[in-house]
Amino acid sequence: GLNLALITGCRSDQTSADAFFSGRFNGALTYMLLKGLRGRDGLSDPLKTIVPRVRGMLKKAGFTQEPQLEGNAGLHRMPFLATGSGAGQK
Repeated sequence: GLNLALITGCRSDQTSADAFFSGRFNGALTYMLLKGLRGRDGLSDPLKTIVPRVRGMLKKAGFTQEPQLEGNAGLHRMPFLATGSGAGQK
């Protein structure tokens, strides 16, 4: 399998929103993901924690899109900017 993790903007039957945030247009997922990564433990929490947190942030802000985490399960347990050294774990 491929040694990658993918965070999608939404499920395949949904649309990823763009919206006006803090004075400019951004993708809703991108904006909330960056906000989440800047928060407490954002850069140390594993992807499998970050993505549901961002999903909740989007829902609270009124967006219906549901970001998904795909790819190597070993990478799901690693922080956002981690190297792939733990990717072989399941």
